[in-house]
Amino acid sequence: MYCGAFSEISQPLLLMGMKTPISIAVLPLSKAGKSSVPPMRVPAEKLVRDIRRATRKHHSAEDKIRIVLEGLRGEESIAALCRREAIAESLYYAWSKEFLGEALARHGFKRHAER
Repeated sequence: MYCGAFSEISQPLLLMGMKTPISIAVLPLSKAGKSSVPPMRVPAEKLVRDIRRATRKHHSAEDKIRIVLEGLRGEESIAALCRREAIAESLYYAWSKEFLGEALARHGFKRHAER
């Protein structure tokens, strides 16, 4: 059933590992198979942003701690660890800074900015 020129697909589109579906507006087709309404396009940048936002990985606190501890063990390089876990090295270092900062705070040490 179509409402106006556009309608939502009854089954939302799920792309590679997405947790949230993306609904796509479709045009009704005439009997000849051509669109009866001129197409209205979503800007490509917005579509790409929406897909990237929906496919972004969300790591649990346990995963972050596990990855940081593996890096601190030093059994393999940080670069190899990050490749294996499919994360950026900058993300690993942000997690390790946060992890070590929390550990120091729990034991009564203050950061330089807090002294």
